[in-house]
Amino acid sequence: MKETRNYNIHNVLKIQINREKKFDLMRGFDLELSPFRVFRDIGNPDIILNVGKFTPSNNDCFVIDHKYYVKDNYFYCKDSGGNIKWEVEIWGFEKGPAIVNFNYKIVKPKALVSRLSVETFLLRPLMYYKLLEKGYVMIHSAGVSKEGEAYIFPGRGGAFKTSLTMGFIKRANFKYLGDDRVILYQDRVLSFPAHFYSFQYTYQKRDDEFISYFDKLKFIFNHDKYINYINKNVLPIEDSSKLRAVFFVVKKNTREVKFTKLETQEAITKLINSSKMEMKAISDSIPGFFLNPYYTYMQAYSYVFPKSRVGKYWDNLKKELGAILKKDIPIYEIKIPEKYTQTVFREVLTFVRGLKWP
Repeated sequence: MKETRNYNIHNVLKIQINREKKFDLMRGFDLELSPFRVFRDIGNPDIILNVGKFTPSNNDCFVIDHKYYVKDNYFYCKDSGGNIKWEVEIWGFEKGPAIVNFNYKIVKPKALVSRLSVETFLLRPLMYYKLLEKGYVMIHSAGVSKEGEAYIFPGRGGAFKTSLTMGFIKRANFKYLGDDRVILYQDRVLSFPAHFYSFQYTYQKRDDEFISYFDKLKFIFNHDKYINYINKNVLPIEDSSKLRAVFFVVKKNTREVKFTKLETQEAITKLINSSKMEMKAISDSIPGFFLNPYYTYMQAYSYVFPKSRVGKYWDNLKKELGAILKKDIPIYEIKIPEKYTQTVFREVLTFVRGLKWP
């Protein structure tokens, strides 16, 4: 029996996931997209992910490195990573919706308790790709809002984005846009609460992101109960706000918080490099899975079609970021000590409040 789940991200990106309804320890654990889940028809999805057996249409293809099958608007391969083997075909690189057919096999028992759905590693980068087609840019960043103005904190994993977000909300009455990713469009920042439920669970227990291992397990194995409980608007969320300032956050093994002004082009380069890391990011959805293969799939397609949208993806990303990060937007880098404390947060808050805006 097929199960269909529909998602609508700000009426900009619509996603449909179709898969067999069967026993799975983490079947309902779609926390990345669950804030955007809708229980109605979404019309024409931008991304359709079909999970299950399929017959590939890999005839008349260029064959790259003995395994990647490429033709116009199409990609197919068999692959493996960690404890999973899979085959995948993707339609829609150049035109139309992205239609992904994906079938996988678990080869080791510990993959049964994967933290997210196995197919998540494909869905994430496709969302980046399809959003960019529409002029929207998703970045790895926290974001908060106050009085209709957004302050974003791009940074890699472990840079205390979540702790800073909690501080701004709890101690300075800001609203939540995201603690892991946000979406940029023209002069706006759109919320993307990818880890909203786990964030709010932690928010109610701590002043920072460092909850105990026991509490993490408690949330994972009781997530349905907590989703129902948490979904009562305890946390102030803003759908979108006007971009006011950008603060890159990096962790450094020093004792002092340091603030450095960045030029626009340097900021764009940092965001592009971060996006490349994101495309290759370690996947927490597959135990033992270290690099996301989607980036390699893009490279294989670009090798055959260098002038395609895939081939020009990074150039197009640079162009959109240049249009978004205008010269009147303050951009800084904040170096944060390895040990995060409330003193660190107060220094950051004081700096943000003390800036003289153009």
